[in-house]
Amino acid sequence: MPTRQQAINAYCRECICDEADYGTWRQQVTVCAARDCPLYPYRPIADAVPDTLLVRWNVSPMDLDQRARAVIKEGSIRRPVRRDTEAT
Repeated sequence: MPTRQQAINAYCRECICDEADYGTWRQQVTVCAARDCPLYPYRPIADAVPDTLLVRWNVSPMDLDQRARAVIKEGSIRRPVRRDTEAT
């Protein structure tokens, strides 16, 4: 049986994560805008979110809560991995 935090992590990942988009799932969850979600204060926060991701996602640091703003760093972003959908 998963712990409470593992269950929250899994829920947030399922809710917002897009593997085809930039950044890791934790970075995507960190900049989640669903402030009315009851799990919002408990969502996982990445160790760092490159400021270039905020530009990519058109998110202002002022749109983020204090926990998310604290991990914004200058840096490059992890680009999505292309996955072939056709079998060869």
